[in-house]
Amino acid sequence: MDTLRNFLPVVAILFILMALFSFAARKRQAPRTPARDQLEDLKQRKSFRDDLGNLMVEVEELTRRFSSQIDAKTVRLERLIQEAEIRIDQLNQLEARHGQKPSPTPSTSDSAGTPASANPMQTLTRSVHTLADQGHDPAEIAEKLGEHIGKVELILALRTSG
Repeated sequence: MDTLRNFLPVVAILFILMALFSFAARKRQAPRTPARDQLEDLKQRKSFRDDLGNLMVEVEELTRRFSSQIDAKTVRLERLIQEAEIRIDQLNQLEARHGQKPSPTPSTSDSAGTPASANPMQTLTRSVHTLADQGHDPAEIAEKLGEHIGKVELILALRTSG
């Protein structure tokens, strides 16, 4: 949405420039006209400027509206992340109080009943944190682990906000 916010004013400016260039080209080609035609031409230009001004106002309003929607969604996402972190902390506290990990489910244990390796997400999180502690940036970490950079950035953001 940031690109859309930046794109709309650029489009409006390009539109204005195209209009000015076309006006200049017409002015060079137009022979001298009688006063009545010149007056009509001035009225049309004024109308065009007014329309262009109204268009610019609408573009600015649309940009403001998109910006406020993005801001609202960002605030909501941050709140949901905080709520998730609180629930994770509560779960960790419950596990610590009972001094045990949750009993393995059939999907996390092998046929002998022994727990399988740690949760893949926990393993990924540990790997991301380790590489970040070693000074690697998110792009390098994502490449080394074969993950999307957005996933790596989210893991690191959750670490720093916690």
